[in-house]
Amino acid sequence: MGVCKALLRDHVLFDVITEKDLEKNLRNYEVLVLPDVASMTKKECALVTQFVNDGNGVVASYRTSLFDENGKQLQNLGLEEVLGASYIGSEKCVKGHDSYMCVKETHPVTEPLRRYLYLPSTGTQLTVEAKGKAIPLATLIDEPEAHYAPLKNDTGIPTILANEYGKGRSVYYPGPIGEKYLSFGVYDHWKLIANAVRWAAYQEQPVRVQNCPSTVELTAYTQPKKDRVIVHVVNSIRSEIDEPICDVSSERDVELHVRIDDPKRRLKVYTVPDRKPVPYERRGNSISLRIPEFRYHRMIVIEGQSGRRRK
Repeated sequence: MGVCKALLRDHVLFDVITEKDLEKNLRNYEVLVLPDVASMTKKECALVTQFVNDGNGVVASYRTSLFDENGKQLQNLGLEEVLGASYIGSEKCVKGHDSYMCVKETHPVTEPLRRYLYLPSTGTQLTVEAKGKAIPLATLIDEPEAHYAPLKNDTGIPTILANEYGKGRSVYYPGPIGEKYLSFGVYDHWKLIANAVRWAAYQEQPVRVQNCPSTVELTAYTQPKKDRVIVHVVNSIRSEIDEPICDVSSERDVELHVRIDDPKRRLKVYTVPDRKPVPYERRGNSISLRIPEFRYHRMIVIEGQSGRRRK
Protein backbone atom coordinates (compact mmCIF):
# COMPACT_ATOMS: atom_id res chain seq x y z
CA MET A 1 0.00 0.00 0.00
CA GLY A 2 2.81 2.42 0.82
CA VAL A 3 4.51 1.87 -2.54
CA CYS A 4 1.18 2.30 -4.35
CA LYS A 5 0.53 5.55 -2.50
CA ALA A 6 3.97 6.93 -3.34
CA LEU A 7 3.58 6.08 -7.04
CA LEU A 8 0.09 7.57 -7.16
CA ARG A 9 1.27 10.82 -5.61
CA ASP A 10 4.17 11.03 -8.06
CA HIS A 11 1.92 10.28 -11.06
CA VAL A 12 3.74 7.06 -11.94
CA LEU A 13 1.52 4.72 -13.95
CA PHE A 14 1.34 1.15 -12.68
CA ASP A 15 -0.69 -2.07 -12.65
CA VAL A 16 -1.05 -4.63 -9.89
CA ILE A 17 -0.14 -8.08 -11.22
CA THR A 18 -0.03 -11.63 -9.85
CA GLU A 19 2.48 -14.47 -10.07
CA LYS A 20 0.75 -15.77 -13.21
CA ASP A 21 1.49 -12.48 -15.00
CA LEU A 22 5.24 -12.92 -14.54
CA GLU A 23 5.31 -15.53 -17.29
CA LYS A 24 2.46 -14.29 -19.48
CA ASN A 25 2.53 -10.51 -19.37
CA LEU A 26 5.82 -9.30 -17.87
CA ARG A 27 7.11 -8.30 -21.31
CA ASN A 28 4.40 -5.60 -21.43
CA TYR A 29 6.15 -3.62 -18.67
CA GLU A 30 9.38 -1.70 -18.26
CA VAL A 31 9.74 -2.00 -14.46
CA LEU A 32 8.66 -4.61 -11.93
CA VAL A 33 8.18 -3.49 -8.31
CA LEU A 34 8.50 -6.15 -5.60
CA PRO A 35 7.60 -4.61 -2.22
CA ASP A 36 8.67 -7.19 0.40
CA VAL A 37 7.66 -10.14 -1.80
CA ALA A 38 9.28 -12.58 0.59
CA SER A 39 8.39 -15.94 -1.01
CA MET A 40 9.41 -16.57 -4.60
CA THR A 41 9.96 -19.79 -6.54
CA LYS A 42 13.16 -20.49 -8.49
CA LYS A 43 11.17 -20.09 -11.70
CA GLU A 44 9.85 -16.69 -10.64
CA CYS A 45 13.35 -15.54 -9.74
CA ALA A 46 14.60 -16.77 -13.12
CA LEU A 47 11.85 -14.85 -14.94
CA VAL A 48 12.70 -11.63 -13.08
CA THR A 49 16.41 -12.18 -13.71
CA GLN A 50 15.82 -12.57 -17.45
CA PHE A 51 13.48 -9.55 -17.45
CA VAL A 52 16.21 -7.31 -16.05
CA ASN A 53 18.95 -8.88 -18.14
CA ASP A 54 16.93 -8.03 -21.26
CA GLY A 55 17.03 -4.31 -20.43
CA ASN A 56 14.18 -3.72 -18.02
CA GLY A 57 14.15 -2.73 -14.35
CA VAL A 58 13.20 -4.05 -10.94
CA VAL A 59 12.69 -2.24 -7.63
CA ALA A 60 12.56 -4.46 -4.54
CA SER A 61 12.49 -4.07 -0.77
CA TYR A 62 13.16 -5.88 2.50
CA ARG A 63 12.83 -9.70 2.40
CA THR A 64 12.04 -10.02 -1.32
CA SER A 65 13.14 -13.50 -2.55
CA LEU A 66 14.54 -14.50 0.88
CA PHE A 67 12.13 -17.47 1.16
CA ASP A 68 11.04 -20.20 -1.23
CA GLU A 69 7.42 -21.04 -2.07
CA ASN A 70 7.15 -23.22 1.06
CA GLY A 71 8.29 -20.45 3.39
CA LYS A 72 11.75 -21.92 3.91
CA GLN A 73 14.41 -19.27 4.39
CA LEU A 74 17.24 -19.36 1.89
CA GLN A 75 20.90 -18.72 2.62
CA ASN A 76 21.01 -15.98 0.00
CA LEU A 77 18.43 -13.82 -1.73
CA GLY A 78 16.98 -15.55 -4.77
CA LEU A 79 17.58 -12.30 -6.67
CA GLU A 80 21.03 -11.73 -5.18
CA GLU A 81 22.79 -11.16 -8.52
CA VAL A 82 20.10 -8.91 -9.95
CA LEU A 83 19.82 -6.76 -6.82
CA GLY A 84 23.55 -6.69 -6.17
CA ALA A 85 22.96 -7.56 -2.52
CA SER A 86 24.66 -10.30 -0.47
CA TYR A 87 22.63 -11.30 2.59
CA ILE A 88 24.82 -11.55 5.68
CA GLY A 89 22.34 -13.80 7.48
CA SER A 90 20.69 -11.47 9.99
CA GLU A 91 18.44 -8.49 10.45
CA LYS A 92 19.55 -5.15 11.83
CA CYS A 93 16.90 -4.42 14.43
CA VAL A 94 15.69 -0.83 14.81
CA LYS A 95 13.79 -0.36 18.06
CA GLY A 96 12.76 3.29 18.05
CA HIS A 97 12.05 6.24 15.79
CA ASP A 98 15.48 7.89 16.15
CA SER A 99 16.92 5.87 13.31
CA TYR A 100 18.55 7.53 10.32
CA MET A 101 20.42 6.79 7.15
CA CYS A 102 23.11 8.89 5.53
CA VAL A 103 23.13 9.62 1.80
CA LYS A 104 26.52 8.67 0.38
CA GLU A 105 26.19 9.16 -3.39
CA THR A 106 24.73 11.69 -5.80
CA HIS A 107 22.42 9.62 -7.98
CA PRO A 108 19.08 9.96 -9.81
CA VAL A 109 17.45 7.78 -7.13
CA THR A 110 18.50 10.12 -4.31
CA GLU A 111 17.88 13.44 -6.10
CA PRO A 112 17.64 16.14 -4.87
CA LEU A 113 19.13 14.93 -1.57
CA ARG A 114 22.71 16.06 -1.08
CA ARG A 115 25.56 13.81 0.04
CA TYR A 116 25.91 13.21 3.80
CA LEU A 117 22.35 14.33 4.46
CA TYR A 118 20.61 12.39 7.23
CA LEU A 119 17.03 11.25 6.73
CA PRO A 120 14.80 8.77 8.58
CA SER A 121 15.74 5.15 7.92
CA THR A 122 13.26 2.50 6.82
CA GLY A 123 13.43 0.73 10.18
CA THR A 124 14.46 -2.86 10.85
CA GLN A 125 16.17 -4.21 7.73
CA LEU A 126 18.20 -7.07 6.34
CA THR A 127 21.95 -6.83 6.85
CA VAL A 128 23.47 -6.90 3.37
CA GLU A 129 26.64 -6.05 1.52
CA ALA A 130 26.96 -4.60 -1.97
CA LYS A 131 27.85 -7.18 -4.61
CA GLY A 132 29.26 -6.75 -8.10
CA LYS A 133 28.47 -3.37 -9.66
CA ALA A 134 25.97 -2.39 -6.96
CA ILE A 135 26.49 1.07 -5.41
CA PRO A 136 25.41 1.78 -1.81
CA LEU A 137 23.58 5.10 -2.12
CA ALA A 138 22.96 5.40 1.63
CA THR A 139 24.00 3.62 4.83
CA LEU A 140 22.44 3.06 8.23
CA ILE A 141 23.37 5.13 11.28
CA ASP A 142 23.31 3.30 14.62
CA GLU A 143 20.49 4.29 16.96
CA PRO A 144 21.23 6.49 20.01
CA GLU A 145 20.99 5.12 23.53
CA ALA A 146 17.89 7.17 24.28
CA HIS A 147 15.37 9.44 22.60
CA TYR A 148 17.04 12.72 21.52
CA ALA A 149 20.47 11.44 22.57
CA PRO A 150 23.40 11.96 20.17
CA LEU A 151 23.43 9.65 17.16
CA LYS A 152 26.01 6.89 17.00
CA ASN A 153 28.40 5.90 14.24
CA ASP A 154 27.71 4.96 10.65
CA THR A 155 27.28 1.17 10.47
CA GLY A 156 28.24 1.00 6.81
CA ILE A 157 25.20 -1.25 6.21
CA PRO A 158 23.54 -0.23 2.91
CA THR A 159 19.99 1.08 3.07
CA ILE A 160 19.76 1.71 -0.69
CA LEU A 161 21.54 -0.25 -3.42
CA ALA A 162 21.51 0.75 -7.10
CA ASN A 163 22.71 -1.89 -9.52
CA GLU A 164 23.11 -2.58 -13.22
CA TYR A 165 22.61 -6.16 -14.31
CA GLY A 166 22.89 -7.23 -17.93
CA LYS A 167 21.15 -4.53 -19.94
CA GLY A 168 18.87 -3.54 -17.07
CA ARG A 169 18.82 -1.82 -13.70
CA SER A 170 17.69 -2.54 -10.16
CA VAL A 171 17.16 -0.65 -6.92
CA TYR A 172 16.99 -2.50 -3.62
CA TYR A 173 15.87 -1.21 -0.23
CA PRO A 174 16.86 -3.76 2.46
CA GLY A 175 14.16 -2.30 4.74
CA PRO A 176 10.36 -2.04 4.33
CA ILE A 177 10.34 1.44 2.79
CA GLY A 178 6.75 1.15 1.54
CA GLU A 179 5.39 0.21 4.95
CA LYS A 180 7.40 3.01 6.55
CA TYR A 181 6.04 5.59 4.12
CA LEU A 182 2.47 4.43 4.65
CA SER A 183 2.87 4.70 8.44
CA PHE A 184 4.73 8.01 8.72
CA GLY A 185 4.38 9.74 5.36
CA VAL A 186 8.01 10.89 5.16
CA TYR A 187 8.35 12.97 1.99
CA ASP A 188 11.85 11.67 1.21
CA HIS A 189 10.64 8.06 1.33
CA TRP A 190 7.93 8.92 -1.21
CA LYS A 191 10.51 10.43 -3.55
CA LEU A 192 12.99 7.57 -3.10
CA ILE A 193 10.33 5.06 -4.20
CA ALA A 194 9.22 7.08 -7.21
CA ASN A 195 12.76 8.00 -8.25
CA ALA A 196 13.80 4.35 -8.14
CA VAL A 197 11.03 3.34 -10.54
CA ARG A 198 11.79 6.19 -12.93
CA TRP A 199 15.54 5.43 -12.95
CA ALA A 200 14.98 1.71 -13.46
CA ALA A 201 12.74 2.44 -16.45
CA TYR A 202 15.51 4.16 -18.46
CA GLN A 203 13.01 6.41 -20.25
CA GLU A 204 10.10 8.67 -19.41
CA GLN A 205 6.74 6.98 -19.13
CA PRO A 206 4.51 7.32 -22.22
CA VAL A 207 1.89 9.41 -20.41
CA ARG A 208 3.01 12.03 -17.92
CA VAL A 209 1.87 15.29 -16.37
CA GLN A 210 3.53 18.53 -15.30
CA ASN A 211 2.39 21.24 -12.90
CA CYS A 212 0.08 18.67 -11.37
CA PRO A 213 -0.47 18.53 -7.58
CA SER A 214 0.18 15.29 -5.73
CA THR A 215 -3.51 15.08 -4.80
CA VAL A 216 -4.36 14.23 -8.41
CA GLU A 217 -4.23 10.60 -9.56
CA LEU A 218 -3.17 9.92 -13.14
CA THR A 219 -4.53 6.85 -14.91
CA ALA A 220 -4.13 5.95 -18.58
CA TYR A 221 -4.88 3.00 -20.82
CA THR A 222 -5.20 2.19 -24.51
CA GLN A 223 -8.01 0.87 -26.67
CA PRO A 224 -6.00 -0.55 -29.61
CA LYS A 225 -9.02 -1.63 -31.66
CA LYS A 226 -10.42 1.89 -31.50
CA ASP A 227 -7.01 3.51 -31.87
CA ARG A 228 -7.37 5.47 -28.63
CA VAL A 229 -5.43 6.54 -25.58
CA ILE A 230 -7.68 7.41 -22.64
CA VAL A 231 -6.39 9.49 -19.74
CA HIS A 232 -8.12 10.15 -16.42
CA VAL A 233 -7.07 12.70 -13.80
CA VAL A 234 -8.91 12.35 -10.50
CA ASN A 235 -8.51 14.75 -7.57
CA SER A 236 -8.74 12.09 -4.88
CA ILE A 237 -5.40 11.47 -3.13
CA ARG A 238 -4.95 12.69 0.43
CA SER A 239 -2.34 12.09 3.14
CA GLU A 240 -4.78 10.65 5.66
CA ILE A 241 -6.53 7.64 4.18
CA ASP A 242 -8.80 7.22 7.21
CA GLU A 243 -10.30 10.73 7.03
CA PRO A 244 -13.00 11.99 4.64
CA ILE A 245 -12.13 14.44 1.88
CA CYS A 246 -13.86 17.67 2.92
CA ASP A 247 -12.43 20.23 0.50
CA VAL A 248 -11.43 19.78 -3.14
CA SER A 249 -9.80 22.62 -5.03
CA SER A 250 -10.08 23.29 -8.76
CA GLU A 251 -6.96 22.47 -10.75
CA ARG A 252 -5.82 24.45 -13.76
CA ASP A 253 -2.74 24.69 -15.99
CA VAL A 254 -1.99 20.96 -15.67
CA GLU A 255 0.04 19.87 -18.69
CA LEU A 256 -0.34 16.43 -20.26
CA HIS A 257 2.34 14.81 -22.44
CA VAL A 258 1.60 11.64 -24.40
CA ARG A 259 4.04 9.63 -26.49
CA ILE A 260 2.73 8.91 -30.00
CA ASP A 261 3.93 6.01 -32.17
CA ASP A 262 3.63 8.03 -35.37
CA PRO A 263 4.24 11.75 -34.72
CA LYS A 264 2.96 12.71 -38.20
CA ARG A 265 -0.47 11.13 -38.00
CA ARG A 266 -3.59 13.21 -37.52
CA LEU A 267 -5.20 13.08 -34.10
CA LYS A 268 -8.46 14.04 -32.49
CA VAL A 269 -8.20 15.11 -28.84
CA TYR A 270 -11.31 15.80 -26.81
CA THR A 271 -12.87 15.66 -23.35
CA VAL A 272 -15.55 13.19 -22.26
CA PRO A 273 -18.51 13.28 -21.86
CA ASP A 274 -18.95 16.70 -23.53
CA ARG A 275 -16.58 15.84 -26.44
CA LYS A 276 -15.10 19.33 -26.51
CA PRO A 277 -11.94 19.55 -28.66
CA VAL A 278 -8.67 20.14 -26.81
CA PRO A 279 -5.87 21.95 -28.67
CA TYR A 280 -2.44 20.28 -28.60
CA GLU A 281 1.12 20.77 -29.81
CA ARG A 282 3.47 18.24 -31.37
CA ARG A 283 6.85 17.95 -29.66
CA GLY A 284 9.08 15.34 -31.22
CA ASN A 285 7.50 11.92 -30.74
CA SER A 286 4.84 13.18 -28.33
CA ILE A 287 1.97 15.64 -28.07
CA SER A 288 1.47 18.19 -25.30
CA LEU A 289 -1.72 19.85 -24.16
CA ARG A 290 -3.20 21.75 -21.26
CA ILE A 291 -5.97 19.87 -19.47
CA PRO A 292 -9.09 22.03 -19.12
CA GLU A 293 -9.75 23.17 -15.57
CA PHE A 294 -11.31 20.50 -13.35
CA ARG A 295 -12.25 20.01 -9.73
CA TYR A 296 -12.98 16.33 -9.27
CA HIS A 297 -12.28 14.55 -12.53
CA ARG A 298 -11.35 15.08 -16.16
CA MET A 299 -11.21 12.53 -18.96
CA ILE A 300 -9.15 13.11 -22.11
CA VAL A 301 -9.36 10.95 -25.24
CA ILE A 302 -6.63 10.94 -27.88
CA GLU A 303 -7.91 9.26 -30.99
CA GLY A 304 -6.13 8.40 -34.22
CA GLN A 305 -7.47 9.85 -37.46
CA SER A 306 -5.88 7.48 -39.94
CA GLY A 307 -9.17 6.69 -41.66
CA ARG A 308 -9.25 3.12 -40.37
CA ARG A 309 -9.15 1.28 -37.10
CA ARG A 310 -6.42 -1.11 -36.07
CA LYS A 311 -7.35 -4.77 -36.23
